[in-house]
Amino acid sequence: MPLLASAEDAPTHFRLLIHDTEQFNEYVGLAGWVVVPNITTQPSQWLVVAGPKFFQENCWWEIMSGAIIQDGAAAPLLDVRADFSVFKPLNFWVNLEWIDPTQGIKTSSFYSYFEGNYSLLKTFSVGFETENVHQSGDDILSIGPHIGMHLSAMNLIVAYQLHYRESNVVWLRAVLNF
Repeated sequence: MPLLASAEDAPTHFRLLIHDTEQFNEYVGLAGWVVVPNITTQPSQWLVVAGPKFFQENCWWEIMSGAIIQDGAAAPLLDVRADFSVFKPLNFWVNLEWIDPTQGIKTSSFYSYFEGNYSLLKTFSVGFETENVHQSGDDILSIGPHIGMHLSAMNLIVAYQLHYRESNVVWLRAVLNF
C-alpha cells in the first residue's frame, strides 16, 4: 500500500474527549477524562481515567489511572498527558498510555500521541501529530498535519494521518473542557 493516498480514499474517524480539572492550588489539581476513542468504528469502547494534575509555569502534567471498557470487559491502564507552552506561539502536547493487554480487550499494550502546534491568533492553530499503537509485532504508526479551532470550552481538530502499512485516515476530534 502506498504511503500517500488521496484524502477522499481515507476513512473518516471521530473521537470525542471530555476533560475536567479541579485545581486545588497553584501547583496541584485533579484531572479526569472520558474518551470514546473511535465513535465511527468502535462506539462501545470507552476510556475513563483520573488522577493528579501538576502545574508549572508554561506546562502541566496529568498522571492518571483507569481503564478501557468495551462490551462489559475492562483493561486497566496508566495514562500520562502533558502540555508544554514554553516557546510561545509553539505548543507541544503528549499522551502516553500503558494498557494491560491480558484482560480480553484487543487493544495495544502501549499508545503514544505527540503533537506540535503553532497558534494563529487565539482561535486557530496548525501543526503536526504522530499517533502510534504499539502491539506485539503489529505496530500502527502514523504522522500528519492537523488544524484546530479553539473555543472557550471546546477544541475542534481535523487531522490527516499518513499510516505506515495501513490506510491513511482523516480524524475529526472534539475535546470538551469543563
